[in-house]
Amino acid sequence: MDESTNPEGGLFSTVTRIVKTLRETVENRIELFLLEAREDRLRLLDLLILAAIGVALAMMTIIVATFTIVVLFWDSYRILTLVILTLTYGAAAAIVIANLRSKIKNWRSFQATFDQLQKDRECFKKKS
Repeated sequence: MDESTNPEGGLFSTVTRIVKTLRETVENRIELFLLEAREDRLRLLDLLILAAIGVALAMMTIIVATFTIVVLFWDSYRILTLVILTLTYGAAAAIVIANLRSKIKNWRSFQATFDQLQKDRECFKKKS
């Protein structure tokens, strides 16, 4: 006998398929979330390593450049040179900190997961 002709088997079969589909969808979303978490962790580690190297190199450059400029103007304008360099470094630091705050404020982790959940929600709204 065909399952579609048996009303009890048909209903049970339909419910089983719905539960299986729902379970697979949830598993899929969890896998996506975990994959994005792993990628974000690696991306963050890469950023931290690059930032540390960049900061170290920038500090060495600033120290050597400052020393060079002060030595060049030591006899005539040493105080003015130090004040100008201090103000320049302070302004540059303020710009970098503002840029960093902006990037942190706009940081979006797990965007693909949220997008997929939004698509799922819209799909369920259309079917209801």
